[in-house]
Amino acid sequence: MTTFNITSASNFAGACKVFADIESKAQDWAERLAALGITGVDVQPYVTAYISQVTGVKAHPSQRGDVLVFKKDSPEYNRVKYICRVIRGPIDMGRHTKSEQTDPVAKLLAAYNKLTAGEKRSFKAKIA
Repeated sequence: MTTFNITSASNFAGACKVFADIESKAQDWAERLAALGITGVDVQPYVTAYISQVTGVKAHPSQRGDVLVFKKDSPEYNRVKYICRVIRGPIDMGRHTKSEQTDPVAKLLAAYNKLTAGEKRSFKAKIA
């Protein structure tokens, strides 16, 4: 179980400035974070520590105990989530579609053509 110790982060002050700029909609934050060596999943402990420092609200260990988190759906939790989403970029969830798109009319005609002659007469009588 690894825990993040913010006192050992030599570039935390620089990261705090970048996170403040992200919240104020600055544009050059990506290069500045990369220069500090903070990318990808490494960013969440820094963001959590930053939000804790700015708001004064203490983060608590997660259920697994490996990271510090805020209470779910709290303003602090949402700020951490927002900054992490900005840094990581949008997640491509993909569209959950069928691999084969079919025309509904073609599907109905195929089902109709599978009917026997008696079933077709009965169907035509019902819709007429």
